[in-house]
Amino acid sequence: MHEKLTRDGHEDLAAAASAINPDTERQAGSVFATAQQQITDLFVGDFAESGEFSIREYMENPDGRVLVLDYPTRQSGTIAPVFRYLIDQAIMHGMDDPDRSTYYLLDEIEHLDTTIKRLGELINVGRGVNCQAILSLQSIAQLEDTYGKERAHALLSGMITVIRLRVADVESVNFLRETVGTSFEQYTRNSGDSRTPNESEEKEEYQFAKGDFRNFDLGEAVICRQGKGWVHGQIKMFEE
Repeated sequence: MHEKLTRDGHEDLAAAASAINPDTERQAGSVFATAQQQITDLFVGDFAESGEFSIREYMENPDGRVLVLDYPTRQSGTIAPVFRYLIDQAIMHGMDDPDRSTYYLLDEIEHLDTTIKRLGELINVGRGVNCQAILSLQSIAQLEDTYGKERAHALLSGMITVIRLRVADVESVNFLRETVGTSFEQYTRNSGDSRTPNESEEKEEYQFAKGDFRNFDLGEAVICRQGKGWVHGQIKMFEE
């Protein structure tokens, strides 16, 4: 088999042939086979095609193009490290030139099956170098599972503006209620006796009950901006 694989016309199989070379030490062949299997599992789909692409060159000169990294969820278990690397590289090179505006739209990053190492840097430092991040999340609980609770909330606290649509999981509801904040309400209790004065009590209450966010209509949202307060309204839906 080794002789057949190494004949003329099979140059593309030379690497695979070395794994079964009878003159190669067994341990070396085993190491190669393991490495080859990992590479084969990783470089699938578009990444298995022949071609060249440079994140650095694109970030230096986008030339009016939009870079789209389409994450294949069916291959998430193997392809996630490649996407993490590409996104981290895009963040790093995008922050190199503060005179160039860069926008990152990261959709459902909690489902990436890996953490983006430079995400915190993008959120907390990016504004100073003209880099803007827009994060789309379905679940705060899933974000905590991926990044850990402390890091997840550190990332969320760095977002200046938050648009809240309908949510259902407990962690998301609690986070949204805390972000909107509370108000103090004055309550008066009537004693029913003219000889006994009425009692007044001030209570601190959340602006929204837990069930409110779960019952939002399509497009209904609360928009919060750090230091500016919040508004509750209806976002106009996009129609083709």
